[in-house]
Formats: sequence, structure tokens, C-alpha cells
Amino acid sequence: MKHVTLLTVTVIIAVLALASPATADVPQMINYQGRLTNSSGAPFDTTVSITFTIYDDSTGGAAKWSETHPSVSVDSGGFSIILGAGSPPMPIEDTVFNQPDRYLGIKVGSDPELTPRTRLVSVPYSHRVSTVDGATGGTISGDVSIQSDLTISGKATIGPGHTNSGQMAFVAGEENKTSGQHPTVSGGYMNEAAGDFATVGGGVNNTAKHRGATVAGGDNNKAELDASTVCGGGDNSAKKNGSTVAGGIGNTADGYFAVVAGGTSNQANGQGSIACGGSMNVAGGTYSFAAGWGAQANNDGTFVWSGSDGSSFGSTGNCQFLIDATGGVGIGTTNPKRQLTVQGDILQNSATGTMLCLIAPTSGGSGALGTYDANGNYNVLLGTPVGYADRGWVAAVDASNVDQAGIYVDAAGDGIVYGDTKSFRMVNPSQPGTDIWYTCPEGPEAAAYVRGTSRLVHGKAEIAFPDHFTTVISPEGITVQLTPLSAESKGLAVVDKSADRIVVAELGNGDGSYDFDYVVMAVRKGYEDYQVIRPAMRMESPSSLELKQGQ
Repeated sequence: MKHVTLLTVTVIIAVLALASPATADVPQMINYQGRLTNSSGAPFDTTVSITFTIYDDSTGGAAKWSETHPSVSVDSGGFSIILGAGSPPMPIEDTVFNQPDRYLGIKVGSDPELTPRTRLVSVPYSHRVSTVDGATGGTISGDVSIQSDLTISGKATIGPGHTNSGQMAFVAGEENKTSGQHPTVSGGYMNEAAGDFATVGGGVNNTAKHRGATVAGGDNNKAELDASTVCGGGDNSAKKNGSTVAGGIGNTADGYFAVVAGGTSNQANGQGSIACGGSMNVAGGTYSFAAGWGAQANNDGTFVWSGSDGSSFGSTGNCQFLIDATGGVGIGTTNPKRQLTVQGDILQNSATGTMLCLIAPTSGGSGALGTYDANGNYNVLLGTPVGYADRGWVAAVDASNVDQAGIYVDAAGDGIVYGDTKSFRMVNPSQPGTDIWYTCPEGPEAAAYVRGTSRLVHGKAEIAFPDHFTTVISPEGITVQLTPLSAESKGLAVVDKSADRIVVAELGNGDGSYDFDYVVMAVRKGYEDYQVIRPAMRMESPSSLELKQGQ
């Protein structure tokens, strides 16, 4: 009969170094030493086969692990083996120790299993530390429970110097504080979460002091009322309920639901206001917006964007939209040529949505501007003749969308004024509330005239034309009308005419001396071949609407 005397049981445990994967796995073996004697207590010197089995009960029960070592060397009764390194090796999984009652059974050779079984206590159970890397169950007594996920029942304090006064609170890092219901400080130094559900993610000297307040990190940031948030940066403050500072340095959100997106030394003080970033911007009005450098949205509902030229730029009244851009504002373009450059149409509507004015390109590629009546018809159109993008046209349009009057430059480069009549107008001084309208005479030529009164002396007179008249007329096509101012006149005739003068004589070789009126008409120089009937000219209108031209 053989007896095994248990000398020692030593469990080899590798320290879990979370930062070092090389030491993360716990050896799944137990170092076992024993002494083998006969029934008289005499030690053996032999080689034997020994089978080791771990059970869940002291008698009977279920085997949780078993392994045979076929050639165990026994010297003076003593032997030493490593459980989990048998033949074949059977690693001892940490799940073997997932319950408190475990017993080791030993069977030598063909003998029955030795009794009683040996109860395994504290040291073998430390093998369960491997669940840090891959646990599927188990509990460590206290406030921390490790199951399939990490569950903290109560509160957790990780690191030195904390004041964890909160309920169901979590604090990590160094010298951080919590108070209230469910606060969290995830790390960092000298941070405080002092309100229900308040959170500080990390950083240094950050404070979240009301319900739901959050500081994500950074340095010396403060979330001071309910649901206020500072996402990071330094020396930022979210002072009102729902206010947010996204980051940057020295920014303040001091209005309810106000936002500072970043930058430095920006303020969002009005309710719902936004300081978008940049520096030295102030969104002071309710629902105002300030961005750039030195933008001052001082009034309610204002939008102010200021460039970085070093000067402040601010609103002067409610609901203003102000842009300070010395390099120009571009809409639809990245290369503005003026203070405002728009690539595309510009449309002005009335308060009821009726289109009033449109600036748009024509199908020919030139620009056009149209004004409209309440029915969407043109009133006035500025554009160019079709095919002549380098010339202008202004048209006045009737209710049928037909142009009835206008001015344009034709194909020859001449300026043309057209309409049903050509008139001049003046206020009527003798009948208040009325005007005097005179209409120009018309004819099938481009003509000029000069008129006046001269005197016949001894039947002769010579009239020299003014220099300006001789400059604009052609020598051909001069006509003259003469009206004697004496009942004794025998009649008058033009006996000579040229581009610079006419000579008048009394009929019948008379030698009368008296006054007479004259009118000299002439064709304008350059218009000797004036065409009454000519090809129609049409105006390029904005491509969105078509003009029906009557001329």
C-alpha cells in the first residue's frame, strides 16, 4: 500500500502587466511537490505513473480537470511535478476555479485513488487573475464586480489623493473631487465634478459644477450651470444653462444656450448667440452671430463677420447682416473683383414674394437687369443688342411685355433713341398740377437746322453759318426757307449757298431794305445715306424671361 504525503502546493502566477502583452498571460500550471511512502511510512525510490484530478466535491462529484504523469521519479520518497505539463499536457484553465469548492484527487499506478482528497484553497485560486485579459465570469468581493463586462456597483476610486463624495461616483487620476449623484472624473489632476451627472474627462484644474455639466479636458476650464459644456482648451467658461465652449483659450459663453466655437478671447453673451471663432469677437445680442476678428454683434438677431485688419466692426441695430471684407465678398466665386461679386443671378422679391428686380446673364453671355410689375412682366430692361455684347440697350416695356421706348447703340456704333414720340416736358407754371409736353418733328432723314432774322440792304444780304453748324452738316442737301418782314417786298431768293453761308437777293433786282426770317435745313454729316428701312435689332434679355420687342 502506498501513501502520498503532501509537502507543499505552490501556484506559479505571472504578474499581469497591462501595458506589456508579453506578461499578460498567466501560466496554466501548478507546481506540486509530494512524498510517497508505503503503509509503514518507508519512502520509495522508484518511477511511477501518477494521475491527478480536480473535483468539485470531496467525494464523488464531477471532474473539472485531470492529467496523467506516466513517469514520475521518486527519490527517497520525494517527488516534484508541474500540473498542467503532463503527458499529454492538460493546461489548467482558469474556469476550473470558478467556484469555491475544489478538491485534488491522486491515483498512483493502478492503485485506487488515495483518500481523502485534498481541498485546494487560496493559492491555487489566485490563478483566476487571468480573467483580467479574457474573463467570462467570476466575482471579486466588494464594490467591483467582474462579469462578462466590467460592472461597478457603488462607486469607484482609482488613484491617490481623491475626495470621492459622490453617490455612484467614479473618480480616477490624482487629487480629483466628486460630489452629487453619479458624477465622474475620468482622470487628470485637481479636477472637480460637483453636480448630479457632472463629468470631467481629464486635464487639470477643471470644474463641472451643476447637473449635467461637462468639461472634457484641458486646463482651468469651468462648466458652471446645468448642461453647460467646455470641450477643452484653457481658461474657458460656460456660465449659463446649456452654454458651450468648444475649445480655444480665454473664451466665455455667458448666455443661455450660447456657443463659442473656439479661438481666443471670444464671448457669446446673448441667449442663443454664437461666437464662431477667431479672436476678440462678441456676440452680445439675442440669437446674434459674430466671427472673424473684432466682430461685435451687439444687437438682437445680428450677423457680423469682420476681417483681420485690426479694427473692430460692429452692429448698430437689430437684425443686421454685416460683413467687413476689404478683399471683397464672393458669391459663387473664389475671386471677387469688387466689394461684392456674384457669379449667377441676383433676384429681389417683394414682401409677398413677387419678383421685383433681376440681374442675370443673357443667353449671349452679357449682363442684363430687369425690373418687373406685380404680374411678373418687365417694366425696364437694361441689356445689349443681340450679337453685340459690347453695346448697351435700355428699354421701357408696356403691359404686354413689348418695348415701346428705349435707347441703344446700333451695329454701326450710333446711339439710337426711339419711341412713339420724342418729346420734352416742363412744369406748366400757369396751371399747377399740369405739365407742358412738346413733341419733336419727324422725317426720313437725320437733319440739322439753324434759323434767325437778318436784314436785306439795297436788295442784298449774306448770312454766315455758325461754326458749330458747319461742323455737323453736309454741304449737299441744304435747303432754305425765307420770310420777308415787309409788305413792300417783291419776294426773296437764295442766289448762292455753300457749307458756310447763303446769299439772299430781292426778286426783280429790287433794292429794298428790310428784315426777313430764315430757316436753313441740312443733312447731318455722316448721315447722307440714312436708311429709313433697316434690319430689325433685338435686345438680349435675361435668359429666364423673354422680351417681346416692338422696335
